Amino acid sequence: MSLIRYCIDKLFSSITLFGTPFVYGLFLLYMLRINLSFALTFALLFIIGEMVCTLVKLAYRKDRPIPRKRRMALHEIYDAGSFPSIHTERITLLVIALNVLHAGDAVFFACSLAVWGLVTYSRMYLKEHFFIDVIGGAVIGGMLGYGYFLL
Repeated sequence: MSLIRYCIDKLFSSITLFGTPFVYGLFLLYMLRINLSFALTFALLFIIGEMVCTLVKLAYRKDRPIPRKRRMALHEIYDAGSFPSIHTERITLLVIALNVLHAGDAVFFACSLAVWGLVTYSRMYLKEHFFIDVIGGAVIGGMLGYGYFLL
């Protein structure tokens, strides 16, 4: 593997971390400082999103681009599933929530949209998901975020 390819792989591996629960927790702490009610609602939507995506992933068993061994343990079945992308669901909900907190800030909107695009693309680049998987995750995250914060 070339050095450039190695660096790009490491870059996208780092970018994809923005879709993890740890990063969600950091942003939740940030939201707690600004608005307790908003932060608690965000935490509840995070839990709902996790549950919805997990149920869909377990019910609709779609292999990842690079298939993983599918055993009988529930966590292995979950990990082997590709649809929907939970990273994409998380980053979509996070971007919507943060843009509600920072309404009217065009620079913040552009930066958060760029991060959303990079995280979404990273899931496909790293061969964790197909395009339809990230679309499914974005739809679930968008429905949760738009349905609560923007309606």
